[in-house]
Amino acid sequence: MDAVDQQDEFLTLREVARMVGSNYRTVWAWVHSGKLPALDTAPPGARQARIRVRRSDVEALMREYRPENHGDARQGGSA
Repeated sequence: MDAVDQQDEFLTLREVARMVGSNYRTVWAWVHSGKLPALDTAPPGARQARIRVRRSDVEALMREYRPENHGDARQGGSA
């Protein structure tokens, strides 16, 4: 699989959780809140959703929330 294919790869919520070192419920909350774009790949009329997330969207979210992008929580406090 080349880099372009890997960027467009779709992942399950459990795969995303493993990738970022989190848990399924946290990833589901990101999707539910709109923080992490996702789509339902279940066929019409299916009783259960089949949520998938693009690898590139996960990587973008992780870049956005790196500590260096938000500053050190200890900065700005009293010394």
